[in-house]
Parts: sequence; structure tokens; C-alpha cells
Amino acid sequence: MLRAVYGQYLPNKIVTLVASESAADALADTIPLLRRKKPIDGKTAAYVCENYHCKTPVTTLPDLVDQLKSR
Repeated sequence: MLRAVYGQYLPNKIVTLVASESAADALADTIPLLRRKKPIDGKTAAYVCENYHCKTPVTTLPDLVDQLKSR
């Protein structure tokens, strides 16, 4: 998923990696943007957000690529 994100020109992107739900909760206290951004069913989840709106989170590489292309 990281290769898909870094393989495209996406100016002003923010990429945050969170290792666990508890880490996500701790970071959300400091970085409000991360609130409610957690793994889905134990899988890595990607959240594509733009202009204060996030698309439905995805857990597969093809879905992430589709979202990045349609932004």
C-alpha cells in the first residue's frame, strides 16, 4: 500500500502508519485527524481523505489504487 501511495504524485499528502488500535487511540489524542481511523477486522486499512472528507476505508491494494486514481 505504501508503494501505491508513494508511487504517485500526491502533493501535500500525509501518511501515518499506526501499528495497533491502542496506538491509534493514543495518537488520536494528539492528532485529531486520526480519530476513528483504525484497522478493519484486523487488517491494514487505508483512509484516503481530501478537502476534509474521507472516502470509505479500504483494506486491499486494488481498492486503494482505485481510490487514489479517482481523487
